[in-house]
Amino acid sequence: MGEKTENIDQLLDSNYPVLTNIPEKDIITDVDNDNTHLIIEGDNLHSLMLLNITHKEAVDVIYIDPPYNKGNNDFVYNDNYVEKEDSWKHSKWASFMERRLKLARNVLKDTGIIFVSIDDDEFAQLKLIMDSVFNENNFITCLPWKGKGGGADNKFFMLTHEFIMVYAKNRDKCVVGLKEKEDRSSYNKYDPVLNRKYRTQLLRKWGSESNREDRKYMFYPILYNPTNETLSLPPDEEIERLYERETDTFNDDYLQQLKENYEAQGYIFVLPIKDDGSYGRWRWDKSNIIPAWKNREIEIV
Repeated sequence: MGEKTENIDQLLDSNYPVLTNIPEKDIITDVDNDNTHLIIEGDNLHSLMLLNITHKEAVDVIYIDPPYNKGNNDFVYNDNYVEKEDSWKHSKWASFMERRLKLARNVLKDTGIIFVSIDDDEFAQLKLIMDSVFNENNFITCLPWKGKGGGADNKFFMLTHEFIMVYAKNRDKCVVGLKEKEDRSSYNKYDPVLNRKYRTQLLRKWGSESNREDRKYMFYPILYNPTNETLSLPPDEEIERLYERETDTFNDDYLQQLKENYEAQGYIFVLPIKDDGSYGRWRWDKSNIIPAWKNREIEIV
């Protein structure tokens, strides 16, 4: 799929989109909270271009509800509504979506995930575009959900379902799932610093998909210094050498070199080793380890 220019590109040739704050529309939050909430109101292409500068690789989750291109004045391309009879209907929509999805991908973190709503009209086209932009290996699932009624437009079945396509930017690094609210009443340990009860559980993943081959980038060493009781990780370049993407293999010789090197420096070299002695994987991405340690969510026993 090649990108096609749109009328909006002519505007971008001589103008650059900027964000202008409208004070009366400020979102007032807790003044002691450092989090900033923004609503960007404007053309989606302009907005995504700005976000590529201000929030590149900084976004955890994206949800997109694009025009469904049903030919009912729901999709505007080059300042004109695309009609049902337009022979270029799908091509225009595909060009429109591909440009915006590429920009959306750029603002996602490596651990990020994107949800895109769609119905039957452009379902097949969206799947091909998402496979192209995000790579088909990063497809998570397609969620069916019951949309609005209106089965009168098909004589065979009621058309009452829409879909949400779910892709990760990097499936090996993305963590998706429900987090149950914890009931701490039965926990048998107490943290006097945080003034809360807690229980211990394995940081190593157990059960299904617990082998290191299941999530390659969630296999890495953790370094514990028993002298000053600090936790750290090897540099990213060392961790990245543990798995060779081109050959889809783990470099165990290099892993052994790292182990010997760090143990010689006095570190305890911690790996997710399963009960049978094989290599497993951690439940968390490496970016979560140090913050969890500082929040006293991890302990070395």
